[in-house]
Amino acid sequence: MAAHVERLLADLRGNEDPALAEPTQSRSVTDPSTKRGMQITALADAWHDAALKRGVRQRDAKRWKAIALRFQRWLGPDDTNHVTTERVQAWADERNAKGIAAKTINDTDIAALRAVFAWGKRRGWLLSNPAENVRIEGRGKKRTREPWFLDDEIAAILNTALAVHGSKRENPKTTAAKRWVPWLCAYSGARVVEMIQLRKEDLRREATTWVIRVNPEAGDVKTDDYRDVPVHEHLIATGFIEFLQRSKPGHLFCDVGKDGTTAGPADGVYKRVYTMVRSVVTDDRVQPNHAWRYTFKTHGHDAGLNDLTVDAICGHAARTQGEAYRGITVKKRMEVMAAFPRYKLTDIERAAA
Repeated sequence: MAAHVERLLADLRGNEDPALAEPTQSRSVTDPSTKRGMQITALADAWHDAALKRGVRQRDAKRWKAIALRFQRWLGPDDTNHVTTERVQAWADERNAKGIAAKTINDTDIAALRAVFAWGKRRGWLLSNPAENVRIEGRGKKRTREPWFLDDEIAAILNTALAVHGSKRENPKTTAAKRWVPWLCAYSGARVVEMIQLRKEDLRREATTWVIRVNPEAGDVKTDDYRDVPVHEHLIATGFIEFLQRSKPGHLFCDVGKDGTTAGPADGVYKRVYTMVRSVVTDDRVQPNHAWRYTFKTHGHDAGLNDLTVDAICGHAARTQGEAYRGITVKKRMEVMAAFPRYKLTDIERAAA
């Protein structure tokens, strides 16, 4: 019995996969003061591994693990015995005092800790979930402008992208991303990372136009579901298809990392695209990358285009079960994209295009 306990304690210290540990049989659960603490960092690692195995998107698992590790660094001791509801609430309150919105803290920071600690509780790492009842009370962040790009902002971003030139120090795929990803997002409402992960083989010629397939096989897609996005004629006019045909097979705008995924490289490219756009649109009330989704849907609605089809192109879920049963064909998507108006550019920009 003693040997079994020693082996189990060794496992819990990290000699074996902590997700496989069974600690509840070796510790007192009646007297918390005598309960041996576990490492928060080990718990975060174990949760992350288990999350990936059950199909959680790698990007989400990595992000929530990072939040747990951020909390541990704030807390100090790497010991679950020091994790209490009061300490989690204090951490959340401190972040709120620094200007982080209540919604962000509740829906991201606390949600991540709640998930990690709930998983740990079910497996005996914790006696209770200290994040279960933590919440920041308050209204959402005040909105003082439109969440979409204004006409002058759109023109400035697309013009800046048109003028992108590479350097010997920059990965050519990063240069290509800064040149094409803003345009792709402008005419699709896609999430920026979906376009960064685009592969040459994800584009095909169909009927009279080209079609992008946003494919979860290429990298993380929020819904884990593919969708088809016709290529707008303005993209074709500015040379996107020529770029595509010159490109080698595989990912157009990022490399594959050592782990066999695009998660790390895509994050790096995302930050560079973000930095470029933020240098043009400095108003911090609008999100430099996510605003394209608002922009595309707003311009589509203004043009009187079918909202259900625009939603399908963007990858937004159906609002009702009836809509969910209504498929949106590629033909219908092409019709809507053909009617989507060009964004207004200046004469100089139009000449450059």
